Amino acid sequence: MKYGSNLGYALEIINLTLNSGEKIGIVGRTGAGKSSLVKVLFRLTHENTSGSILIDGQDISKFGVGYYRPQLGMIPQESSMFSGSIRRNLDPLNQFNVEEISGQQQLFGLCRVIVRKRKIVVLDEATANVDLETDKSIQELIRKEFSNCTVLTIAHRLETIMNSDRIIVMDKGAIAEIGTPQELLAKNGMFAQLVKTSDFGQ
Repeated sequence: MKYGSNLGYALEIINLTLNSGEKIGIVGRTGAGKSSLVKVLFRLTHENTSGSILIDGQDISKFGVGYYRPQLGMIPQESSMFSGSIRRNLDPLNQFNVEEISGQQQLFGLCRVIVRKRKIVVLDEATANVDLETDKSIQELIRKEFSNCTVLTIAHRLETIMNSDRIIVMDKGAIAEIGTPQELLAKNGMFAQLVKTSDFGQ
């Protein structure tokens, strides 16, 4: 994937299989390709892109984006709020009964995804702007509510991804390392260096 035909690759030679229900941490310095990976998953790039993404054996390019994107859950770093009630903020399209709807502002994005019961959820530095204690509470909620979901977490803190099943280390648009946190720490490679320097691409 390129952001322009005259630009270098933002992603190159990505070959990856994720298992249903797996919790994946994604790390790398700024410009490593973390956000680009999310953009191709959500089909936010059309030109200068080749390859395919299959979910349950189905090529996502065969689905209209109006059908496909709502099947995914996204919790961004900046959670938007609408004027009005908590109810309207959780369910702006009025799709759910009040019994189906489970306070800090950053938790709203999380709650929106929880009530929609998405099977694939992306957390794009979702807890970057909260204190460590709130981060822990959110991670516990994610583990409980998304236990059967495939969760991709773009990390900004070590604590956010150390309980992941596997960690993907991105570098220059490619997957530099992949493995369990313990395997990558023992390897003493790029992930171990990121941990030592706490450089998670903030």
